[in-house]
Amino acid sequence: MTAPEPRHAPPPPPPWPEAYARLYREGRADFPPACLRYVENVVRQAASTPSPWSPPVSGQASGVLTHRDGPGPEGPEGTEAAAAGSLSPAMVVSAFRAMTQRDFGPLREDVLRQWGLLTPFDLGRAITLLGRVDRLLLDEGDDPIHYAMDTVPFTEERSS
Repeated sequence: MTAPEPRHAPPPPPPWPEAYARLYREGRADFPPACLRYVENVVRQAASTPSPWSPPVSGQASGVLTHRDGPGPEGPEGTEAAAAGSLSPAMVVSAFRAMTQRDFGPLREDVLRQWGLLTPFDLGRAITLLGRVDRLLLDEGDDPIHYAMDTVPFTEERSS
């Protein structure tokens, strides 16, 4: 009987400037650096806090995002909390809506328009880009289309 192989944590993500430079060189820098940093931070915060965001709706695609373990965009603090786990696209979209409203208030629409991040599908594209440069870990099958199941643009108020 052989002993099970020890599980190793994923390697830390590349430094942010290197990750964005890679996107730029590949012609995939579809969003400005501030936008991608903000999206990464939203995902990390959502993954490290108890979820006030709604769970996925019945029949929703099961694409799941797992954030990248390692120092967050603001430094190494919170790394242990950031190792919390996976988030469904619906949870990420809800967290993004709440955090952009909290952080940008009446300027939210202007900021999101300037960034070109207007819909949940756009958010899925940004998350996929962050996964391609190893800033976030994506589960197999993750695709921006899973985020597009929510069709309300971020620039509109969501009706209850």
